[in-house]
Amino acid sequence: MSPQSASRWLLGALVASLALNIAVGAFLLPRAWLPRPGGEPVGQAAPHARHWERLIERLPGEAGGLVRQEMLHSREAIDRARDAMGRAREAARAALLANPYDAAAHAAALAELRRRGDAAQALLHASVVATAGKLDHAGRQQLADWQRRRHGPPERDKPR
Repeated sequence: MSPQSASRWLLGALVASLALNIAVGAFLLPRAWLPRPGGEPVGQAAPHARHWERLIERLPGEAGGLVRQEMLHSREAIDRARDAMGRAREAARAALLANPYDAAAHAAALAELRRRGDAAQALLHASVVATAGKLDHAGRQQLADWQRRRHGPPERDKPR
């Protein structure tokens, strides 16, 4: 094979590869980040929502509908709190990387991150409390089991 034909073949392969990558990206990217029918969560919220959906599927009787209703009621506020926490995390990162480094600014950014994290946790916990108040004992048992599967047993219960 001559060097010219090898160059043409290589150029053709690169163009074909580029076209394939663009086509695959154009197909997959919208499915990952654009809103889905039925108001399903998008982007990074989706894995969190899938955890809730797994719980809802396991709940007995009407309990799944009650949890779904509370989740939909609380989701917007929880998402806003999580977004604020993400912005605070980025601010803490920027303070850490500032040149020259300002320890007081970094400490303040970390304090804000803790405050935002606590606020997000408080909203999530309030949602869980509201949901648990609507469940019977069997539903609360499922909720407790789900939380343990998701987070694992307390440190004292873990094998050493």
